[in-house]
Amino acid sequence: MRKQTLKRLRRGKARTFQDVVCGKRVYVDGRLVAAVLGAGALDSALADNAASAEPVREKAQCFLVRDLSNPGQRVLLNAGLSGGTLLSPTCISVGAGPFVTYHRALASRRKVWFSDAFKATHTLLMHIFLARLADVAAGRHQWVVIGERGEFARRARTNRGAPTTLLAFVAKHEVADQDLRATKRLIAGNLLRFLAIIDRNKSSTAMCSK
Repeated sequence: MRKQTLKRLRRGKARTFQDVVCGKRVYVDGRLVAAVLGAGALDSALADNAASAEPVREKAQCFLVRDLSNPGQRVLLNAGLSGGTLLSPTCISVGAGPFVTYHRALASRRKVWFSDAFKATHTLLMHIFLARLADVAAGRHQWVVIGERGEFARRARTNRGAPTTLLAFVAKHEVADQDLRATKRLIAGNLLRFLAIIDRNKSSTAMCSK
């Protein structure tokens, strides 16, 4: 099965569950296994496709979720940053079903800054950002993290490119900061609209039609 899957991948689009998970690390919420799948079905399906279970969400490449339309902020941020794939339960239970793959946000050239207020308020999101930025196994990323606000503001003042080349992760009260007006300012409530973009060429036909 693995040789056939690799041949399909070389020819072009990954359109089946088997194409997507072959050789990948899959994160599964333990509650989903107990309620929907059963540990035996999960282990068998992953083994049949040369995939493996990944207990750490920030290291996974695929994510098995109960509802593709509402996977949760942390899962979606992980998928968006890494170019990961969300899988529906039927992918495991019957070997076929809808799935959604995202463009890898970390592959786009950006200079980014996390404000102290953002870091203090959103510790769980920061854990995901730092883990994905440090994941050397995923390949090189194109983000340059700027630690000092003054240096980031200086770059913003001299920026001649699109604001989206400079990302400022800020708290709500910092959005109106005039020093950051030439940047793309993102808060916890809207960052997924920018960082989690569906790759329709690598998602299932059922999801692309929506």
